[in-house]
Amino acid sequence: MGYRPFADAPESRETAAITAEQPSSEPSGNFQTEMQVLESIGASMTDSDAVVLVDCLTLWLTNWLLRWEQEADVEKRLMDKIEELTAACRQYTDSGRHLLLVTNEVGYGLVPEYKLGRQFRDVSGWMNQRLACEAEQVFLVTSGIPLELKSLQFRWSGQGAGLGD
Repeated sequence: MGYRPFADAPESRETAAITAEQPSSEPSGNFQTEMQVLESIGASMTDSDAVVLVDCLTLWLTNWLLRWEQEADVEKRLMDKIEELTAACRQYTDSGRHLLLVTNEVGYGLVPEYKLGRQFRDVSGWMNQRLACEAEQVFLVTSGIPLELKSLQFRWSGQGAGLGD
């Protein structure tokens, strides 16, 4: 199994410290940790691991947002990156391998009062929806309790269940 945590930048002191600690914090067994940086998500999913855990997509998105926050087309760029990510995930899983993606749900709170916060909340939601749409299973984990969402998803039958039927 491969574990792919995302870093803020390759030259970061914090990243170097985390990377140096990783081998001692790995569980025993066949587990390989590889610290990833912004540009390497596609490359990390082309290796030969049968299972890859990518942690954390909201950090990945934050890094891109902060890189492009002053650009007029920031949301389009982010959506393009999300589509690239979705395609890389699909390619990886279509080859029979398993991919576990970790993200944060950030839409439960108040509406941020500043533009960057609202952009982050909105684009995070779009990213989570896009990836959840492609995923076979989607789990929400709260207080350590996983709840599989896709099996509980409402499906409209259109057969006498609505108003005016």
